[in-house]
Amino acid sequence: MTTRCRPPYIFKQVLSWIKQTSQIESVTINLNWCRIVHEKRLLILALVLISMVIVPVRSNATIAQTSDILLDPVYITAAMDDNGLTTISFEARMVNLGADPMDSLSIRIDSLETVVTLVKVNGSLTSALVNDLERYTEIIVDLGFSLETNESVWVEVGMHSSDFQSDLEVGDNPTKYVSDFIFYIRPLTSL
Repeated sequence: MTTRCRPPYIFKQVLSWIKQTSQIESVTINLNWCRIVHEKRLLILALVLISMVIVPVRSNATIAQTSDILLDPVYITAAMDDNGLTTISFEARMVNLGADPMDSLSIRIDSLETVVTLVKVNGSLTSALVNDLERYTEIIVDLGFSLETNESVWVEVGMHSSDFQSDLEVGDNPTKYVSDFIFYIRPLTSL
């Protein structure tokens, strides 16, 4: 007979059932073993819960997005020419979800050779500041006004970059070359 370990509160019921089958000694040993296993499980669970409360968890992670903006929907198109120059178009509806007004939008693009060609806010031309940093470029779009809480605005940024190129490969059809590239664009805020 195979018995599963159960919590101690049902041992009396199991023991009374086993007394009827007259195998009291062997089952009593199995029940004692089950009780010991259950008590060890409870002890380990208690130690884990206590250690979670006592030992603080520390992490070196930083939050990627700390501002209260929503970009939805976002349209990004990128096309690479034969000479390796990539034309990127970034369009998004920006919503200010924070309590404070905002007058700019910072965008990070993982490129060190980016030139901004077009910046529009709600269809009107505006300006942008381009900061070439150590490993990426920051584009700060000037909205031209303060965007109040729960207000939205359409932002469009056009740019060229020449450092997205990867090696050329022959495609399925031997007469065509396939050129692929990876780019990374996200809203950027200072921490």
